[in-house]
Amino acid sequence: MSTAIRIEGSNGRTASALEVQVSPQGALVTAPFDYDLVSSVSAAVVATAYNLFKPRVGKQFVITAIKMRGSKDVSTTVDATVEIYEASAIDSTTVDRALYTDIVVRFESTTLGSVNILVNEGKFINAKTDDNSVQVTMTGYFVPVNQEVNT
Repeated sequence: MSTAIRIEGSNGRTASALEVQVSPQGALVTAPFDYDLVSSVSAAVVATAYNLFKPRVGKQFVITAIKMRGSKDVSTTVDATVEIYEASAIDSTTVDRALYTDIVVRFESTTLGSVNILVNEGKFINAKTDDNSVQVTMTGYFVPVNQEVNT
């Protein structure tokens, strides 16, 4: 059983009330989230870093979805492995922290949706693959450092 409760307060700039919301992940939201940003790369060279998002000072990125698609050039005999990871540089293939790894089959898509993955402050979000011609698309938004809590 649930009870509808409304919490109101002033935002200090106007007399209008602020409503508290619950995010799809169940978090209590007392300020608006940013809209999702979208980045897409075509990973066409094996073992090369492809940057999806650059860090912003004082912000952390929250990943909300990842979609990957294998093109006609993906091997017909071996699946492509794609790694999404935190890196210290835009062109780094060194994985500082793995965020998501999956296989991609020729002409097939894989989607990781409705997630809430917090990226560490100051980190680049890069992708790399062991096969050519994989399309990677990511959505998410930036939050102030320490606004989201990893437990």
